[in-house]
Amino acid sequence: MEKTIGIVITIIIGLIFITIGVYFRKKDEKLKENGVKSQAKILEKKIGIRNRAYVTVEYTVEYKVIIKRIVTARSIYKSYPFNEGEKTIIYYDKKDPKSFCFENDKRHIAISNIFFCAGGLEIIVAILSFFLN
Repeated sequence: MEKTIGIVITIIIGLIFITIGVYFRKKDEKLKENGVKSQAKILEKKIGIRNRAYVTVEYTVEYKVIIKRIVTARSIYKSYPFNEGEKTIIYYDKKDPKSFCFENDKRHIAISNIFFCAGGLEIIVAILSFFLN
């Protein structure tokens, strides 16, 4: 009985992880479909400590200048094709203008893939534990 409860809980956790992965993937797609396309200027792009990278952007929403700093992984940071002072295309949310994504943003894809893998592994472990014990 305890084994069955453990397997069910592990499968539920795996499904939750997969659902979170779908959420992040859809969030990015929704922002690109329904968001406002705008041009942003890269104010700062630098490598920090602990495998982090920082990108600061500036863009205008209805005559209001928004400056937003994002923190991302170095591997994703290296995929951004722009440098300080350059302009790039972003999509921001009409209801929450501080929420944005770059035109070729990889952050949400990377996050969703991490959750997909974690969820898939949870489910595989649950299935294997059912058959192996």
